Amino acid sequence: CIPCHATGYDPDKKTYQEENVGCEACHGPGGKYQEMMSGPEALDGGKIARENALKGCTRCHKAHIGKEEHIRLARKGLIPFP
Repeated sequence: CIPCHATGYDPDKKTYQEENVGCEACHGPGGKYQEMMSGPEALDGGKIARENALKGCTRCHKAHIGKEEHIRLARKGLIPFP
């Protein structure tokens, strides 16, 4: 669960920086993002998003665990369900 449901997961160390999905999970480190988006040479955020969507979004948003499996795990109490 952790690779998709935490921010800053390191698969080699099996650690993460923050529970749940924070801004940095998709946008990268805040300081680097702020630097990239400020000043006269600011990059087009939409262009960055489009170029990185396939790589970044599909890291979690793919059919690796189906909706039915999430529901099954929730019913067993193995994952939280609202």
